Amino acid sequence: MTFETFQHHVAKAQAKSAWQFEGQRDTPLSLDGLRDIEREHGVEFPDVYQRFLSIYGAGEFAFTAIYSPDPTSEWSLWRNIDRFLGGRDDFVPFADNGCGDYYGFRVVAGRCEDRVMWADHE
Repeated sequence: MTFETFQHHVAKAQAKSAWQFEGQRDTPLSLDGLRDIEREHGVEFPDVYQRFLSIYGAGEFAFTAIYSPDPTSEWSLWRNIDRFLGGRDDFVPFADNGCGDYYGFRVVAGRCEDRVMWADHE
């Protein structure tokens, strides 16, 4: 799915059930701000994740919460790395399913893969 197709699906869902998208979210991050965070943490995020954060921001989105790479965010993904992964550097969570499992990106040589991975809490 392209990001434009994703935006089309979001727009259709918002038109039907706007309340699902009215949760609290951070202000969208600028692409320059995201690059600064990448340099600081030594990881490169996928383009689609960066585009999502620069348009929608992190936080409550439909029936999930999207994590932010901004360490000062209420939805900071770094807090979840420490809690769930014990500081591992080969997986970056960007959302959870509300049951302790995470959706994220596998990190290889400092770059997040585009493919979404699922990590079971067990």
